[in-house]
Amino acid sequence: MSYILLLDTSAESSVVAICKDGVIVSEQINTELRNHASAINNMIEDAVAAAGIGLSALAAVGVCLGPGSYTGVRIAMATAKGLCYSLGIPMMAHDRLYLMSLKEREGQKSAFASVLTARQGEYFVSLYNENFDTIVAPTHVFEADLANVFENKKNLHITTNAEYDIINKLKVNFLSISTNITVNYHTWAAYAFAEFELQQFCNIGTISPLYIKDVFIHK
Repeated sequence: MSYILLLDTSAESSVVAICKDGVIVSEQINTELRNHASAINNMIEDAVAAAGIGLSALAAVGVCLGPGSYTGVRIAMATAKGLCYSLGIPMMAHDRLYLMSLKEREGQKSAFASVLTARQGEYFVSLYNENFDTIVAPTHVFEADLANVFENKKNLHITTNAEYDIINKLKVNFLSISTNITVNYHTWAAYAFAEFELQQFCNIGTISPLYIKDVFIHK
């Protein structure tokens, strides 16, 4: 059996989950937006205890590398690296846009898109074909360029938190529009285990958060 620790601090809530052979056996959620850094180690400790194992039982760590909160994605990334280095186990990194669409895929044989609001008038976008291969890698676009990304695209399922008027302007035949941008951790757990079985690990020394766009700094 293989235990994998999943870490996500890319959104408003931070989540720590333990999955066993692709099935979640314990989960900890923190909804305090500015408390991810101080809470994550305790959440890991509680999740491991609830699963009835020790850290030494972990076979790998999976981390959501963003896009999302600039500080948030760094917290999960740094924590995952530290654990993997100390325990001598591999690390897997999965982007949030992929995971957003992944939860909509079950039973569907069509193309998918994820559109996540970055800030007003700016979006993070990725597109996937019927086989869920990436056809537009995660990218940052301004509202004026959004239509270009979707040009000639047909029959898509889209997951987005963008305003309906913005999506409607794309003039795409969307088979469905999901406004639920949260990651389904049960879907992620199954995907992470499949990737673990295929040994799809990242380089712990070089992997970095998926920022996509430059950091905005107030002066």
